[in-house]
Amino acid sequence: MSSNPLQPGTSDTSAPITQVLTREQRDALTAGDVLKRLIDGNERFATGPLTSRNHSKQVRDVSN
Repeated sequence: MSSNPLQPGTSDTSAPITQVLTREQRDALTAGDVLKRLIDGNERFATGPLTSRNHSKQVRDVSN
């Protein structure tokens, strides 16, 4: 699927999430975008595939 962080979702659940939203991207989200992300995330949670994350790296990347 898309590598655009505003278009969540990927068929490769083993790949770590490497992008986080910038402040500008976050501020551009509509209520519909957020709801879709929540629904998609709930579906991933309910069906069991894990998403690999490196939270420390994400925090460092966003804080720069």
